[in-house]
Amino acid sequence: MTAATQAQSPAHDLTPVQRALIMVPMCLGASLFILNQTNIVVSLPHMQGTFSATRDQIAWVLTSYIVAMTIAVVATGWFSGRFGRKNVFVWALVGFTVMSFFCGAATSLEEEVTYRMIMGLFAGPIMPLSQAIVLDTFPKEKHGSALGIWGLGITVAPVAGPWIGGVLTEEFSWPWVFYFNIPL
Repeated sequence: MTAATQAQSPAHDLTPVQRALIMVPMCLGASLFILNQTNIVVSLPHMQGTFSATRDQIAWVLTSYIVAMTIAVVATGWFSGRFGRKNVFVWALVGFTVMSFFCGAATSLEEEVTYRMIMGLFAGPIMPLSQAIVLDTFPKEKHGSALGIWGLGITVAPVAGPWIGGVLTEEFSWPWVFYFNIPL
């Protein structure tokens, strides 16, 4: 890219405050994605009891999410190219949040697995798009520091996930590991 092209890049037109205002929801969205992969593990035995499921059956709560999420990650490039990164990211977060409610309200294992699978479809684009939007927001010479900040922002989630899941499950009940996502 030439200096003239870089100067016309939208990333150069943003102020540091605007960049920070974009970085915060990108980190929060990515953190929520990661948190939801780790906090659910703690509540699986409680879900197993609620749904009278075997270990093999309850494992589908995790498996359906991971398979659907993987499929969605692969399709993210096409969707973002067709509808725009911001639009796909916003719809992914909205769908993820709505499905969080349905996962918490599930009354059978079949419902839980279905809602969790749909949740995985919405979760797939969150991580790659949050990273792409961060890169779009910062000029090329600041990509390293921007990704460093983004990485630090999402590093806490895998550590905090099991602890948050355990507290919510023990103090309230397992649906709260899903309801926890809604206000965030």
